[in-house]
This record gives sequence, structure tokens and C-alpha cells, in this order.
Amino acid sequence: MSRRHFPIFFALLFATVLQVGQMGVFPTNLWAHPSAKELSARSLEACHKGRSARDRDVRLRYFRQAQALAEQALAVNDQLANSHFALFCSLGEQMRLDGEIFTSIFEFRRMMAALDRTLELNPGHLDALSAKGTFLIRLPRFLGGD
Repeated sequence: MSRRHFPIFFALLFATVLQVGQMGVFPTNLWAHPSAKELSARSLEACHKGRSARDRDVRLRYFRQAQALAEQALAVNDQLANSHFALFCSLGEQMRLDGEIFTSIFEFRRMMAALDRTLELNPGHLDALSAKGTFLIRLPRFLGGD
């Protein structure tokens, strides 16, 4: 191929890539960042997978992944109730795995703040209402129970 054919070759190659991209074979934007809603959904999914896993290490890995995704979602948009609920879910499940230890009181406060924020943003959030009711029944008064 001679040098004068290079521009034609590259123009044809570029046109082909554009055409294939429009057909849906390749993602149209490879560098797009997931939205807060997508991150939130992935976080909740990871939390649910962690709940169904049998091995403790696998469970912990899912819950940590869920926490990281929820924190990313909240960094993008802190007005999504599901993102706060995903953070609540991941922190609560990690605390449940670790058992009741004194240092977890700080994580407990963070977890409850995420649950309360979920209900501030969406007072009808069924999962959050259920979790809040469970806490009110089971927790001692000094931790917010009734």
C-alpha cells in the first residue's frame, strides 16, 4: 500500500467502526460512568447476593462491594433513597457478620443515619419501613428501640 492510500484506508476504517457502533455491536460510549441509579441498583444486588451466599468470606466480599458501590452512588447523587438504603443494607450485614463488638457502635450510628435518610427521602420505602420497625421492636431503648 502506498502512502497516498493511507488517508483513504483510515477514512474507510473510521467509517466502518462508526457503522458497526451504530448497529449496537460495540458500546457507543466506552468511557461512560455509571449513573447513581445504576450504582445504587448494583449495590442492592450485591447486598442481596451476599445474603444468599453461604461462605462467610464470600458474604463479606459482597457486602463490602455493596458498600463501595453505595458510597459511589451517594458521591454522585445523595438524593436517592435507594442509595442510602443500599448503604444501610451493606453496613448492617457487615455488622451482623462481625457480631456485636464495642467498636461497631460507630458503624451502627452510620447505618441508622443511612436508614433514617432513606425514610426522609422516601417515607413510603417499604424495605426501609420494615427495617425501621424491626429495629424499634428489637433494640433496647438506649439504642433507639421502643
